[in-house]
Amino acid sequence: ASAESAKKIVTKYCNQNDCMAYLMVDSDDHKESDKGFDQLIKDIGGADRVLKVSDYRSLMRSGTSGKKRGSTGTISKDEVFIIKGSKDCTDACKRLSGKSLNASDYLRELSDDLADTLSDNPVLYVPITRYAVDDGQSGIFAIHGAMKKEDSPLHPLLKNQNVFAIKKSALSKLQKQGVKLVKFDTWFAKKIEKFSKDISQQIDGYHQVIDYCRDELNTMDDKSGYSWRSSSDKRIMATLLNIYGLDYRSHINNKNLCDVMDNWMAIWFFGKMIPDDTRFRNFKQGDVNAHIATILAKYGMNGLDPAKIKKVYEKYTETVNALGNFTDTVSDALKISDKSIRERKHQLQDITVIRKNLKAQVDNSPLLKYIVGMDDSSSGHVGEANPDKPICTDGCYTPEWYKTVDADGLRRDL
Repeated sequence: ASAESAKKIVTKYCNQNDCMAYLMVDSDDHKESDKGFDQLIKDIGGADRVLKVSDYRSLMRSGTSGKKRGSTGTISKDEVFIIKGSKDCTDACKRLSGKSLNASDYLRELSDDLADTLSDNPVLYVPITRYAVDDGQSGIFAIHGAMKKEDSPLHPLLKNQNVFAIKKSALSKLQKQGVKLVKFDTWFAKKIEKFSKDISQQIDGYHQVIDYCRDELNTMDDKSGYSWRSSSDKRIMATLLNIYGLDYRSHINNKNLCDVMDNWMAIWFFGKMIPDDTRFRNFKQGDVNAHIATILAKYGMNGLDPAKIKKVYEKYTETVNALGNFTDTVSDALKISDKSIRERKHQLQDITVIRKNLKAQVDNSPLLKYIVGMDDSSSGHVGEANPDKPICTDGCYTPEWYKTVDADGLRRDL
């Protein structure tokens, strides 16, 4: 028995036998509770007068004043089960006997200690029939998964909780016995509401900016003036980044073009780099993040750490995905503030405007237009950007030809 259960058993024994008793407890190992009390044992008349608390466990199962426990006064282990992964689901909680049925593999019998103390605290539960929750209730597997998966954002909310599965037919009887029952979904929804405030503050509306930018990049040119198979912005930017690298402002004299490139980089960061983990494989990630941070500051997003916002967004999406395993009552409790979304979106141009401006700048440079128009290897492959290697790999023109290009002249064009 636990220390608390032992106290109750000893108190009940003393009340029934009109006597007093000492409770000897070893908090580290209950089996050693008779060690270290030599003088006390001598004072009470010897070891023959020492009783094992566990031998009187039945006292906890007899009728008690103020708490009616039915005809037998017991909490049946055939009616109440603990979900595997709960805080107090120890080795003493045995597997359910018989064949597996529905979620029975994720349920365990109550240990004697749990059965003795079940009514001492509010009981968090899901109602079950034939070891399965009813429709409209969070599933046992979802609860077990959040308890056991330490990298789940929901794990901290459940790791120190006991959640029970109770047969519907036993709910009324338990309430009459004085057991305070709390529906899991009602309790968990309140936890998620509080959790929402923390995520809202961290993500600061950027989750919707990310969704907006991703949708923008997934659109195609309405009326492409070029016979390209992919969106023009990706092809042009792949070419420009391959030629000039991230330090394009040091090489391109055309400020308007650099501004368009900055806007595209911001869209690409939110729409591709964060949700899809798309990277510029030939640029160092630290250099990319520093470049992005400089651009975002120009758009009023000062102090935004690209690596941090990516991490927060991943936490947000993992939370949304994890809550998808629970009921609407729980998942709908995740309310992320969008007060910043309008301001954020207005700081970025639509992709249609960016494409139009990029095409206009390419049209102003015959040499660049030739390179972009002829080279098919950079078609949308922005992540391959590498300023140290020629972009041409097909038969349109050769790397040797690329090396003979008047780089200074190309820069003057831009």
